[in-house]
Amino acid sequence: QREYIEATWKNQWDSILQSQNQIIGWIFTLHGLGLAGLLTFAASKTTSFSVVLGAVFFITGLVLIMVYGTLMYYFESHHFWRFRNNVSELRSQAIDWSEFVAREKLRPEKYRSCEWLAWISAGCGLGGLIATAVAIL
Repeated sequence: QREYIEATWKNQWDSILQSQNQIIGWIFTLHGLGLAGLLTFAASKTTSFSVVLGAVFFITGLVLIMVYGTLMYYFESHHFWRFRNNVSELRSQAIDWSEFVAREKLRPEKYRSCEWLAWISAGCGLGGLIATAVAIL
């Protein structure tokens, strides 16, 4: 039991930190650099519909990935604190091991809302790249 608790506790906290690191990486790669490149291109040429559309895609993608990161952080934090409370109850013998495990099984493995936000943001990135390519060509 102790090994399971310690491993899960560490995993939960690492998930919170990983979600924050992940969002920073996504923001500064696809959307951040895409928008910077598109704006640099727009400054040297006349602004076209494709440039505006690409900027809208990249900005929308940035906003969506920030919402994703925020939701992921709060979901993971919530489950971490629930786990911590379950551990406290187990140690104080307010619940037994089978109840503890049953509660753990109720925790979702992934969050559909975050999954959708990430995919839509990725789609916006792809849309931004396509609009940029059309503007350049």
